[in-house]
Amino acid sequence: MFLHDCSHFDTYSIFFSHLKTKFADVDTSELVIGSDQEGSLVKAIVKSFPEATHVLCTRHLKLNLSEKMKNGVGMHRKDRLDIEQRIFGRNGISNADDSAVFEEKCEEVEEFCKEKFPSLKGYFSTVLKPVLKGKIYEPQNAGRIEREWTNNNSESYNHVLKIAVDWKPQSLVDFVIKMTDMVEANYKDLRRAVIGRGPYTLASTHEHFKIDRHVWANKTLMERYKYFARFRRYRMKTKLVKSTDGRRVVNEARSKGKKKGQRKRKLADRTIYAKTATRAW
Repeated sequence: MFLHDCSHFDTYSIFFSHLKTKFADVDTSELVIGSDQEGSLVKAIVKSFPEATHVLCTRHLKLNLSEKMKNGVGMHRKDRLDIEQRIFGRNGISNADDSAVFEEKCEEVEEFCKEKFPSLKGYFSTVLKPVLKGKIYEPQNAGRIEREWTNNNSESYNHVLKIAVDWKPQSLVDFVIKMTDMVEANYKDLRRAVIGRGPYTLASTHEHFKIDRHVWANKTLMERYKYFARFRRYRMKTKLVKSTDGRRVVNEARSKGKKKGQRKRKLADRTIYAKTATRAW
């Protein structure tokens, strides 16, 4: 996590230059770096990792477009939803599977904007279309990212932080204190889950850590600390299989278990997929 008190290009550059040194022995052309559309951030990423694939969050692009249509152009909600579907819908530009489809759908949007919203056509043609092509369409069809990629995981925590500080600027010291309080609250919820209390329960992969609250209470402070540390450090042992091109890693198929009436061949030898277990928190 990178904590910073401004959004300047120099600030981001220092961070990504530091990452660059950590990847000295890594083929950075295989890296895929995703972000929102913030100019300084994008510029710093591209400068530090010019050979990497940079992608943009479709959710942020959609929000930026919505803001432009609502406050910049003054479009009604029905028209805004129509444009959003043409661009980000299931059959929209962002989901085009070849260049002909991409260009055809772009032309349709440009003609639609030209007839009804001329001021939006320039924004689409000069700003949004190049981004859709280079940061979404091309990486998707090269197999570098999944379709409709978003950075929702980091954004959800970002939103929690903003609510915690009431969306107001904070000094770095105050922000660190607030963040420490949030982390401690999370740890408290985890400890309560270990003894079967609170709003959360342990995932099936971690149920063996559950302990009776009376036993927990009779442990010494150091014993509780070590027990909780083992719980936090625990990692499931998963066998992985890498694809021939090295771009995809999946869980290894089960080597045991047979279909009903099957004597020799394993289940995985007869099926085209393997059941996987999900980890819930």
